[in-house]
Amino acid sequence: MINSNKSTFKKAHGFLNSLKRFAKVERGNVSIMAGLSIIPLLITGGAAIDYERGVNAGTILQASLDSAALYAVALPDVTNAALTAKSQIYMQQNYKYNGDATLSSFAITNNGPSVTATAKATLKNNFMSIVGFPTTVLSGTATVLKSGINLEVSMVLDNTNSMNKVNPQTGNTAIADLKTAAAKFVNMVMPTTQGLFYTKIAAIPYGNAVNLKTNHLDPADLAKQARGLYLAGTGSAVQGFDHNQFTPFTGGQKVSLPVSPTCVTERQGVNSYNDSAIGVVVGATPVGFQYGPSGNDCLVTPLQPLTTTATALTGVINSMSAGGSTAGQVGIAWGWYSLSPNVGIWPIANAAAPYTVVTNSPLYNPATPYNLRTRKIMILMTDGEYNSAYCQGVISGPSSLIGSGSQGDQIGCASPLGDSYAQANAMCTAIKQTGIELFVITFQLDKNFPQRVALTQNCAMDAAHVIDADTTSLDAAFAKIANSIVAMRITN
Repeated sequence: MINSNKSTFKKAHGFLNSLKRFAKVERGNVSIMAGLSIIPLLITGGAAIDYERGVNAGTILQASLDSAALYAVALPDVTNAALTAKSQIYMQQNYKYNGDATLSSFAITNNGPSVTATAKATLKNNFMSIVGFPTTVLSGTATVLKSGINLEVSMVLDNTNSMNKVNPQTGNTAIADLKTAAAKFVNMVMPTTQGLFYTKIAAIPYGNAVNLKTNHLDPADLAKQARGLYLAGTGSAVQGFDHNQFTPFTGGQKVSLPVSPTCVTERQGVNSYNDSAIGVVVGATPVGFQYGPSGNDCLVTPLQPLTTTATALTGVINSMSAGGSTAGQVGIAWGWYSLSPNVGIWPIANAAAPYTVVTNSPLYNPATPYNLRTRKIMILMTDGEYNSAYCQGVISGPSSLIGSGSQGDQIGCASPLGDSYAQANAMCTAIKQTGIELFVITFQLDKNFPQRVALTQNCAMDAAHVIDADTTSLDAAFAKIANSIVAMRITN
């Protein structure tokens, strides 16, 4: 916004009125009167010319200020002195007015979410100087919001037994190549130091369950908060189920299975496919326990919720190992929960931001809108072989797919939510409706199984968000997404 020194023109206007009144006096030499009558006309015309020059100079000053503010907002410096010093050269190069206007002051102020450029310029008047006003002062200001977004990324990583297969591209096991690619992704995306806009990443290894880790004796234990009280031993009566004696799918003698102290399975009921509050507090819905035999129990590496610490993420990734069957729907669910602002179980440092900027939200502050500018991305790495669904915390039977354990360890009831594919597809559909951008990396995907192909296509945002790591590599697939995220930070 430009302001000119309007008082200069106001005073000049008063002087011109005096000359006009003098010219109207009916006495004296006629030639003198004629000459004097021309003077106000000349000065009036000259004042208009000077005013026009002032408007042009102000327009150029404003354009130069806008450019300088845009230049300053991209600088890494935070002090006003450094921002001003680096931007001043840029400002002077842009402000080259041919009408004798010179910069008299320039400054950049860092406001946190924005920078403000201010400047004054002095314009020499060609005609107004005759009446005692040699210059006009122009002043302007330009404020630019700092560009950028917060990033929250969830990596949902297959840790099932199929990842023990040798990758023909490299000669390594698939889990070894996944660990290398995922760790490299973290180092590519996570900045060395967090700036005004943060980057948080979560790692969600999954097998036939998801491991929430921590100590079940700790009151702050995530598993305890998410699913209810942990009772030691086998077959403890929890959530209305008694697994001390249950009939397996094969019939015959009742059996008992040990309960995992930290692993969780599907959330059943009306909140199965949403991210409403999780846990045992009033108004929340708990997730399921996991009961499994020693040959197919929950050995998956504990998850890492959203964090800004790269070493915490790479520590989890490097400790991953493959084993057990696949409840991919549970991994997808916790990939969503890690990005959700609604689930209510994460510590403050690991909590997710709101989904979108809503101006009528009580969290919205027009002075700091950047606090709510967050891009959420989920990456699902899968071979599409989903074979484990649960009934009452035990793998349900019958199973038409290999890999879900012995039928003697399957409970004799079907999952109330349907098979693993039905659950995963429903979960992915709900996730995309929140605005989360969902990528799918397929690896060792057997395309002879239509359910597997359909799952990967449905879960991704669109065809461009499906990356076939078999035609490239796991490393190239994760790098492609990392590069797109880095580019996103620059352009937003």
